[in-house]
Amino acid sequence: RKLKAEARREMVLEGIRNEELTLGQISLMAGFAETNGLVRAMKSWTGLTPSQYRKRAMPHRDEDALH
Repeated sequence: RKLKAEARREMVLEGIRNEELTLGQISLMAGFAETNGLVRAMKSWTGLTPSQYRKRAMPHRDEDALH
């Protein structure tokens, strides 16, 4: 059970770093019935929402938009 939870967490975190995937797609891939489950899990794992985590994981994104 612990191994499955760790694999799910890693898959979610990797998915969030992939800007081509929506949070809804990541949620479904990770087996959450709704995106709210993903949000709750992310807050538990990282203290951040998926959107907040994505922004921190991809700091160059805002810089690219300026150029």
